[in-house]
Amino acid sequence: MKAFAVIQRTISYSSPKGTCTVLDAPEGESADIFAWVHSFRDFGPKYIGEGFNEKVTLPTTGGDGLKLELDKEINKYVKD
Repeated sequence: MKAFAVIQRTISYSSPKGTCTVLDAPEGESADIFAWVHSFRDFGPKYIGEGFNEKVTLPTTGGDGLKLELDKEINKYVKD
């Protein structure tokens, strides 16, 4: 049950659409601590099917979501 509780606190699922949204850290908790304590990662082998990343929405106010937003912005200035 602990794993299910952790997932409920960190991800919002939409079963009909098959999508999930990673939630922001709660008020007063840093994104780093939130990610470490409530991580849904493990070190075992993994399989992620085609199109999985398109179904995940990351918060753009910090962490990986913010990094991806900044990457979009600075890539305008990258030359091939």
